[in-house]
Amino acid sequence: MSLIENPNVGVLHEDIGFAQRIGQSFDMKGLTVHRVESDLPRYGVVLIQESLLYRVTPQVPYIVVGLEDTDRPSEKAIALIDRDALGYVSIGERPQYIAAFTRNVLVRLQNKDKEEDILRVGSLEIDQVKMEVKLKGKRVDLERTMVFKTLCFLAKHPGTVLTRNQILDGVYGSDNLNIGTRIVGLHVNLLRAAICPEVIRTFRGVGYCLSAEET
Repeated sequence: MSLIENPNVGVLHEDIGFAQRIGQSFDMKGLTVHRVESDLPRYGVVLIQESLLYRVTPQVPYIVVGLEDTDRPSEKAIALIDRDALGYVSIGERPQYIAAFTRNVLVRLQNKDKEEDILRVGSLEIDQVKMEVKLKGKRVDLERTMVFKTLCFLAKHPGTVLTRNQILDGVYGSDNLNIGTRIVGLHVNLLRAAICPEVIRTFRGVGYCLSAEET
């Protein structure tokens, strides 16, 4: 079983046999290869022939496939890698290498996505997807969703003094029209009680700041 969340790999290449030649090696890595012409977003990553890139603007992670049997990318391929491509392989590479390279790219992407889901400030760890908070490895229970969202907003700006209006806008967005800024103070007090009193500093007349030093 593949540990990759989206093991589908698209191949956009004029050589019809290319996807077939590399398919078995990809299967051994827990990946599935599909020859594609459109609907790129459904794939975890797409291998795109270098000369076809002028036809498409990939909105998905992609790897450049060079036309020549060389491990030295062209100047155009280098420019693409510098811009937004995730790497380069030549069509003459062994299928096992292409499969291993592609899998490593997918693992890096998957780990990056997971890291972005986690906010860390000092010893405070906040999982935005699972809505879990840990302090020094121990779980902290926050009973209210908006209190959790307040913590997330503060954690995205550690060490920064945020006004009550900034916090209100960041947590409630356009739904804050009928909500006063006093709710921010209530959320902060609940966070202090659940985590520790010093975790959020008050700047009188200004707002609040999540302190990394106190966590």
